[in-house]
Amino acid sequence: MRARQILLALPANLSVGDCLPSQPSTLETKTVKLGDPHDDSGGILWRGSIFPGGPKVKLQGSVHEICDQIYIRNPDFQPLTGYFKKHGTTNNVSKREDPWEWDNTLTNVQGIAGPDHFYQGHIPANWKYNSLKCAPMAMGYMPDIRRNSAILSSLPGKCGAPANSCRRMMCEQTTALYFCNDLDTQLDVDCSEAAEYVKQIWDNCCMRQMTTSGLTRSKEGFSIWVGYGNCNHDADVPPWEYKIGEGNNKMCKAPMSLFMDAKSKWIITAPGGIKGRNPAEEDRLHRERRERDRNPFGLPQKTGIPLPGDVDHCC
Repeated sequence: MRARQILLALPANLSVGDCLPSQPSTLETKTVKLGDPHDDSGGILWRGSIFPGGPKVKLQGSVHEICDQIYIRNPDFQPLTGYFKKHGTTNNVSKREDPWEWDNTLTNVQGIAGPDHFYQGHIPANWKYNSLKCAPMAMGYMPDIRRNSAILSSLPGKCGAPANSCRRMMCEQTTALYFCNDLDTQLDVDCSEAAEYVKQIWDNCCMRQMTTSGLTRSKEGFSIWVGYGNCNHDADVPPWEYKIGEGNNKMCKAPMSLFMDAKSKWIITAPGGIKGRNPAEEDRLHRERRERDRNPFGLPQKTGIPLPGDVDHCC
């Protein structure tokens, strides 16, 4: 059974996908998927409390849809973990820790597409995964990866997938994050922990460029994939279906890198005559090429139905 669609009332200034509290103004409705917790094909499984001290419930869908479902039920919901607790505001999403502040080098990084498509960086000494592989699938768009990683990090509760399955956690434009469960039983982890795995990919694979893809595999029996996504496809399409070189995000190349000069200004350098290209111009040119496979969220609609009270209680 597929996730069913219903119309739910949302504040006009509550954007789909941001797991942040917002003050209500005028009301309109948006189409939001309400996943069936017993359906194994409609996105990731989320387990957590919508109200402080309240019972845990199960929701299903993308992280954007789960955030919407939470805020519809509790507009005062405050993220308690992850990126926004540390940094305070979405305005800091583009800021990042310098990877060279970490003193331990990952030694088992693999780049199946060769050295042109991967960068070996540094990771914390206590990190818990077995391997990091760069360029295992088609490329995603770096700004969308980082923004969605921050949203995922802000979501309290557990994120997971059914046994032996992959689920798309988030999809925006032509970029997606995936959670794959390698075990014979359902598995979930803290959503903020899944976000940390995403961060290791964009910190170490094609670092500081506009596109990347990567795979981190955990000792706990799950893996996180980051790269291309077609938001019009079902949420259970596995990431390896999008082969390297496919999609409409260009390949990253290791010789291009971004350095910080003595005045702390970012400068793009690369062989081949593109030295000094403005990152904003690079971003604009890239977005002009990304008109297909866009996020299929519909326009606001003027009518809706009351919020159903059919959320399953769990654990």
